[in-house]
Amino acid sequence: MPFLSYQTCIADAVRNAGRFIQQAGAQIVKLEVKRSQLDIVRAVSDADIPVMAHLGIRPQSSVMKGALRAEGTTAEQAYELITLADEMVRAGASMLLLEGTAREVAAMVTQQVPVPVVSCGSGPDCDGQILIIHDILGLSQQPPKFAKAFAGLAPMISKALEKYARQVSAGRFPDDAHSYHIKPGQLDLLKTMLADSGGK
Repeated sequence: MPFLSYQTCIADAVRNAGRFIQQAGAQIVKLEVKRSQLDIVRAVSDADIPVMAHLGIRPQSSVMKGALRAEGTTAEQAYELITLADEMVRAGASMLLLEGTAREVAAMVTQQVPVPVVSCGSGPDCDGQILIIHDILGLSQQPPKFAKAFAGLAPMISKALEKYARQVSAGRFPDDAHSYHIKPGQLDLLKTMLADSGGK
């Protein structure tokens, strides 16, 4: 869920999570959470809305931390993360997403909790894998260490956008071939209709 759609209060969290289910057709809502938000996970889950608790690197909080840093790389950090994962599940989370977490710790969480665990840069030992589409397609300017580009589309897309802008500026696009047209004979009829109505 977007920043400030659930952090403000429990009522907002439940209401906005419900909107994702009812209006957007979501099957689960993902919340970037920390220990102080266990009550939010519990309340949303108690409202019969499935919750995916996002742990490890939390991009929405990166402004406060100043940078994206791997999580669970020390024994203390790892213990906190493993404990928090367990608490999130007990609060009602039906899935976990671990982002940028040390592989060994992600494996321990996956083995310990009874819900599916998805890895985003947390190694291959989780139940599932995701990457951001921009990273997969090679569109990110500064991808995280765990990302791998499976295509290099950024230069191709930049060239296409530059070409589009040049043709629009030069008046070469859109051209007649890329425009819809009134049916034959209908333009004269339209002009007659407009003339008869006084041009209105």
